[in-house]
Amino acid sequence: LFSDARALSLDEDVDMDVHDRALLYYRLLKCSAAEAKRVVGGPKPSINLFSEDRLIDSKDKLLSEFNTLAIIYNQPSANFISAEPPYTLESGSEAQIVASEDPFERALVENAASVSVTGSSVDEDSRTGIPVGVTSVVGDLLALGDLLAPEEAPPLIDLNASSKISPADFERLWLSLPRSESLELELSVVPSPEELEQTMLEYHIVTMASSPPDQPIMKFFFYSQQVETGTFFFVEATVSVGKSILTAVFKCEDAAALGSFKEHFRKSLVGKWVPLEF
Repeated sequence: LFSDARALSLDEDVDMDVHDRALLYYRLLKCSAAEAKRVVGGPKPSINLFSEDRLIDSKDKLLSEFNTLAIIYNQPSANFISAEPPYTLESGSEAQIVASEDPFERALVENAASVSVTGSSVDEDSRTGIPVGVTSVVGDLLALGDLLAPEEAPPLIDLNASSKISPADFERLWLSLPRSESLELELSVVPSPEELEQTMLEYHIVTMASSPPDQPIMKFFFYSQQVETGTFFFVEATVSVGKSILTAVFKCEDAAALGSFKEHFRKSLVGKWVPLEF
């Protein structure tokens, strides 16, 4: 038996399950015949139910809710939907529940009937029975919390239409200021140097210097000035003609205002040279 187990464990052509079982027996026998007898011949628990059988009920429930979030969560909806409505109805206010064969439409209307309403009377939609003016009737079912809140857009920035700075001052400030912000945009159309400079000028961003035309890599230095504080913003923009990519580096003495200027710069390109965002 020892020799047969060793031969099977070394045979690469044998079935993998047989190979592994033979290797186990070989190592057990090599260790001790008594130990091998204890391990192999010991009591074994009886198997009355396979895992597939235990999942039959769950699978049936999932299939009955096939076109719902139950399939995504891989569990029946009762496991992740609270039995209690997410809102409570103030005393004296009632909302009519419209009969519907669709369980999800009924759930929507039942939740609407539970919305907390201020005032002594409630105006309802004649078709649904949902209180008029209610924009959210089901609550945060996915518990996303703050993730649903929209991002706060940077405040608008007012730029000087006729800002001026000497080339020497531009170079001095550009070299002294650290790199603060950067931006990379994919261009739908690569503009010519004149077109890009004109677009910037329309947004009160002035060109200080640019590379010669007809280059595979175009480089521009822009600047602008905030009306309220007089703060200067500096930009080094690089356009890769072959890759249709624009990269920009921003510098400014006032780091708090740089985010608004960066967004202003980006908006000057969106819809004209950069695809619209939806």
